[in-house]
This record gives sequence, C-alpha cells and structure tokens, in this order.
Amino acid sequence: MIEEIIVSLGALFGLIWSIRNKDTFPIVISSGLFLGVLIAVLFSSIYRPLGFYIYMLFVLLAAIYALIKDGLVLRQRIFLLLISASVFTYWLFAINHWHGNLWLFMIIPVLAFIGWLVCKVKIRNELGFVIIMVVDAIAVIFEYWVKRM
Repeated sequence: MIEEIIVSLGALFGLIWSIRNKDTFPIVISSGLFLGVLIAVLFSSIYRPLGFYIYMLFVLLAAIYALIKDGLVLRQRIFLLLISASVFTYWLFAINHWHGNLWLFMIIPVLAFIGWLVCKVKIRNELGFVIIMVVDAIAVIFEYWVKRM
C-alpha cells in the first residue's frame, strides 16, 4: 500500500515537472507513465496488468527517446538508457514470472540517478519521466526490503 502511494506521488510530480517544461515528447512519456501507474494502482486486479503494460510501453518509449532525440550528448543518452532499460527489464521479468533476483534490476536506475546527480548532467526536460522511473525503482526496492524483514 505504501509503495503504491509513493509511486503515485512520484508519478504526479514527474507529470507536473514535464508539463512545466513544455517539451512535447517528455510530456507524452510522463503522461503515459502516469496513466499506467494510475490504472495499476486504482483499478481492480482485472485491469492491473493493463496498467503495467501501458507503463512498460512508455518506459520503452523513453528508451527510444534516448536513442533518437537530437541534442542529447552521449552521457545523457547512457543515463537515460540505463534507467529505462533496467526498469523495462524488471517489469518484463516480473509480469512474465521469470525467475531471478529481480530487485537487482531496480538498483541500476537508482545508481544511475545518483551518478547523474554527481556528474551534473543537464536533463531539465527529461527529469519528469526519469523521476517516475526512479521512484518506481525505489518503491520496488523498499517493498523487497520490507518483505525480507
């Protein structure tokens, strides 16, 4: 329950951040991520997978954005791809019930975001959807940590 609240608030903040910056493609990605979170959190278990699939689609769209967006330097592309690819891989494994230490996939976005802050990479427009994915990663790690205690 607390994880759902954390992810919902993170998604709302990320959407507001993207709307404030007025760059169209990050707004679309953040809106899709927010919609996926909203469906997964608010609706019954019948519609929950739909929310996850929408979320995964827009995480994949964030990875495509990192590859095709003009004006991004290599460091920005690497950080965006690290975050989006690891979040996508986690949810792909989790939804398909594939085995492995899934929570390790979610450490990568957190470490990449910390590296992003330390290296002072400029990501004003992309920060909205990056925050949504990093907050999702933190919530998954928190959930795993709580279950293991």
